[in-house]
Amino acid sequence: MQPPILSINIPTHNRAKYLNELLNQLCGQVDKFALASKLSINIYDNASSDGTQAVCKRHKRLVNYYRNEQNCGADANILQSYALAKTPYVWVLGDDELVTENTLFRILTELRLASPAMIILNDSNYNRLNYFPVVFSDYFSLVNHALMANPHFLIAHSLISLNVVRSNIFNHELARSMLSKSFYPHFIGLIDGVLHSQQTVIVHESKTIIVRRHRAKIHTFDPSKGGHIDDMGASIKSSQVKYLQWLLRRSCVNTNKAATILLNNLDNNPDSLHDFYLMCSADSAETKIKLLRSLGKRIRRLQHFISRIKINTQNGITETPSQFNLDIQ
Repeated sequence: MQPPILSINIPTHNRAKYLNELLNQLCGQVDKFALASKLSINIYDNASSDGTQAVCKRHKRLVNYYRNEQNCGADANILQSYALAKTPYVWVLGDDELVTENTLFRILTELRLASPAMIILNDSNYNRLNYFPVVFSDYFSLVNHALMANPHFLIAHSLISLNVVRSNIFNHELARSMLSKSFYPHFIGLIDGVLHSQQTVIVHESKTIIVRRHRAKIHTFDPSKGGHIDDMGASIKSSQVKYLQWLLRRSCVNTNKAATILLNNLDNNPDSLHDFYLMCSADSAETKIKLLRSLGKRIRRLQHFISRIKINTQNGITETPSQFNLDIQ
């Protein structure tokens, strides 16, 4: 019998109700497709004080339970979930997420047949705006495509649940060094490893992750970041901008004009990334229309920017504006 190929590692803290619903789904799919020998499900409990341990005991036939003696912070627990993977691939899955039917079978089949560096799953709440190929030769190719089609995708799949990755390419040292500096240490370690591997990346077209409309409350206490975080929204947005700046400089800033323009815009107007997010994650057509109207000139200027880059690329023209300002005039 071959050893398991995938670890589904779930970091959690005081979300027993959500975790129980997720485990019911996962264990149901494991039984349906007889997958118990092909994967392991591991819970990393960050010193919960609710019924988390009891939930895991109910699923002990298929679920391994590990508990931290003290709350080490959400990001540190996420990094632990990557570091302790004992299989070729690891999927760190959010405890308040749900999965669509047949997701586990599909992921395992793709891992076995394609052996990619990473699979990027599809979030039920996210609208990519433009077509994305199913397979990229490497992450550099994905970055270049996203810059033309939808730059926000580069930060959108930072949601931990959207990435299944080879466990041996994760850059743990880099991620740990970013623990107190960013809300994306796991994503920096993950993407740095995927870039370095120069291996295939698969992007799911159909929805595979269900993000709840009413998600669990975000914990604002994180020892790795000095304790309580006063303005979580502002801190996360700042980390998104810094991550995207790191990614573009790490991957393609010296060769891609669109990357240079987007970097300049983020330097001068970080809120533009937040506008991308609002538009892409809106959960109804009516909301999207309202957001598009409110963004007004900024969106039209963005569309003009993307069209101009595409035309220049097709015609072999390298001259582009040194800065593309998306500010509303």
